[in-house]
Amino acid sequence: MRFDDWQPPQIEHGTLTKWNWMVYHPENLKLGKKVDIGAFTFINAKFGVEIEDEVQIGSHCSIYSVSTIDDKQAPVTLKKNARIGTHSTIMPGITVGENSVVGAHSFVNKDIPPNSVACGTPAKVIKKMECDCQKKVGKMILITKPTLPDFSSFEEEFKRFFSSGMITNHNLVKEFERKLQDYLGVKHVLAVSSCTSGLMLVMKALNLQGEVIVPSFTFSASGHAVMWNGLTPRFVEIDSETYNINSQEIKEAINEKTCAILAVHLFGCPAEVEKLEEIAREHNLKLIFDAAHAMGSKVGERFVGNFGNAEVFSCSPTKLMVTGEGGIVTTNDDELARKIRIGRCYGDPGNYDCEFCGLSARMSEFNALLGIKSLARLEENIACRNELANLYKENLICLPGIRLQRIDPNLKTTYKDFSILIDPEIFGLNRDQLEEKLVEKGVQTKKYFYPPLHEQKAYAQFKEPYAGKLVLTERISRNILSLPLYSHMPKEEVLNICQLIKNIHERFKNNENRT
Repeated sequence: MRFDDWQPPQIEHGTLTKWNWMVYHPENLKLGKKVDIGAFTFINAKFGVEIEDEVQIGSHCSIYSVSTIDDKQAPVTLKKNARIGTHSTIMPGITVGENSVVGAHSFVNKDIPPNSVACGTPAKVIKKMECDCQKKVGKMILITKPTLPDFSSFEEEFKRFFSSGMITNHNLVKEFERKLQDYLGVKHVLAVSSCTSGLMLVMKALNLQGEVIVPSFTFSASGHAVMWNGLTPRFVEIDSETYNINSQEIKEAINEKTCAILAVHLFGCPAEVEKLEEIAREHNLKLIFDAAHAMGSKVGERFVGNFGNAEVFSCSPTKLMVTGEGGIVTTNDDELARKIRIGRCYGDPGNYDCEFCGLSARMSEFNALLGIKSLARLEENIACRNELANLYKENLICLPGIRLQRIDPNLKTTYKDFSILIDPEIFGLNRDQLEEKLVEKGVQTKKYFYPPLHEQKAYAQFKEPYAGKLVLTERISRNILSLPLYSHMPKEEVLNICQLIKNIHERFKNNENRT
């Protein structure tokens, strides 16, 4: 019989709804008035089950033959996933807690707490247990871990530069820059102290004035670099599927004050570089990419790092290529490269006569050495991340209420983060509830990026003008959750996390509406 053909049985004073179809031998079920039975509850009435008036039974419960739920004097409540054994009696006014089991031939005259096993006459709690969706995975699974080379692999080189006394912005930094130039196929690579300082220097060197178009759904450093240069951020919407800046929204936001576009390759997924370059040319705007997540990402056969006026990467411990702290600026513009090179050293060209107000943003030799070793493993790390991300996809894509970032076929992403977008009405929990449940089980997650820039305190002056105008940004930021991912992460941890999410979904879907 097809499910659509099923009709709910008429049972004395009540009618089971279509979703409460799991009744075995309904002819032997005596159901009183005002009985509320939750979804997916199973009743085995082969040898008779009697439920008196005004009994509330949660979803996913199990009630077996010759059980009597007696409600002649006061309401009886069976919470979600309660299981009542054969030949058992539940007395008036009793509540059997969520996930609890009442053993066969039991007489229950006291409340049974959640997650308990009770039996006997009268029934007593003999065991406390954890439900599957609350079990921890063991030690805490962190959101990310840096994938580092063995110290012995560069111990001798470390001793060599350390003993020389030349410990910052020297030969190893130059070697690191050369190796990255060869890897990316870009004309200039400049190592700096951080991605943030790199963005600040690029905007300073381009002598920008006015407004910079930037997404609000990004890490704070994107907006901070704009503000530190005395520029005004002009926040625009993102694409609903890639979460990158929306090129059509950029076109509509351009005005006489616009001087530049700052786009982000979010989670390592490249932005619409060709469309953005076309817009920048058409309107004579500078184009900068916050490529913090994207070292190793590609658009077709071209590496990220070759687009716009400049691209700026991060090498912090959460990234695939790690220097400890540090950043990389790439450009094919000779004059811009010259300005960044002196800008990272106060704006001093070497004669103490500073051309402009630069920063102290040099990279140390230790950071560069770590970067050289990390670069050697970058492609391996990207491959590992993609394999783990595909494992997440295979196990989560089928869950209702979960959406994944769209990666177009011509793009290669680093998967700096693997994030899921949750529709709470379909999934059964909202993003924050899922985060709490996963933390309880020993799984750390991150709400990247929440709140969006225009709702942060540092940008309070912009909150009112953008109120209600960045609906998509706000919706995604309130519903997206990044799951643990790092290059040397065991596949078993990914599978464990996926199973926990599945368990949570099954346990809590529509819980408030059905219990």
